[in-house]
Amino acid sequence: MNKSIGIPGYKISVLPAFLPPKDDDDSVNDLIKIELLKLKRNVKKIALVSGIASENYNFPLVVNVFERLKKQNIELGLVVVFYGGADDEVYKNHLISKIPKIDGIIFFNNLPPADFIYLMKNIDIFIRPTDIDGASLALREAIYFKKQIVASNSLARPAGIQIFKNRDEDDLEKKILAIIQNDDIGVSSHQLINTGDQIINIYKNLLIQ
Repeated sequence: MNKSIGIPGYKISVLPAFLPPKDDDDSVNDLIKIELLKLKRNVKKIALVSGIASENYNFPLVVNVFERLKKQNIELGLVVVFYGGADDEVYKNHLISKIPKIDGIIFFNNLPPADFIYLMKNIDIFIRPTDIDGASLALREAIYFKKQIVASNSLARPAGIQIFKNRDEDDLEKKILAIIQNDDIGVSSHQLINTGDQIINIYKNLLIQ
């Protein structure tokens, strides 16, 4: 890349996309708080899955496993958060039509950052079931809040995360059960880097060169 844009490699910095989340509970929508509180009254743990409403995010896989766990009387709640625009509406509406029919699942759409962070702070398990992935900000936020995490093996994941075979319902169910039974499983020891601090340091170094 440095050759194509004419910039020496030592002048290029690639940084992770992470800033510590802002604690802003006062601006959180009351509906979010009410729905989450109602769910907590009926379950022992709550899982969160979020992402763009597309097939690569494997929402049906998570819902299917959730239904299987309910049949075993596992007291688990599920929060589903979709993001996306008009291009995703057909697939999103298909998923939404199924989700409300299942007791123990609540659904939110295109939440502002404060609302999503509130959810992340107040759930127990974060599920990342994607076929393809990048430097997931939601995954990093789950690490930051020391949540138990289950993620697909579609790429290398940070240390400590509970990994399941991509698109494998049996393996995902097994890994979620393990997390429910042991609060220490799935909590990542990965040390997050504050991108804002890194950018400041880069500019400071440029100024003294």
